[in-house]
Amino acid sequence: GSFMNMKMKFPNGKDIRAKAKILRVESLSVKGKYLVGVEFVTMEAENRDVLRKFIFNRSRDQYRKVR
Repeated sequence: GSFMNMKMKFPNGKDIRAKAKILRVESLSVKGKYLVGVEFVTMEAENRDVLRKFIFNRSRDQYRKVR
């Protein structure tokens, strides 16, 4: 698989950088848009915590919407 350097922007204004291995790429119905599945291979601990909190909060919000 290929690797890429990522920069992600979060709603709290925090930007994090990480190196990721590309696992899959799917073309979306919108021209020029893709869904990319990655495995993070290098990420600072502080950035990992930001990502974990973001995923937890999004999951919790989605769960509340379906209840």
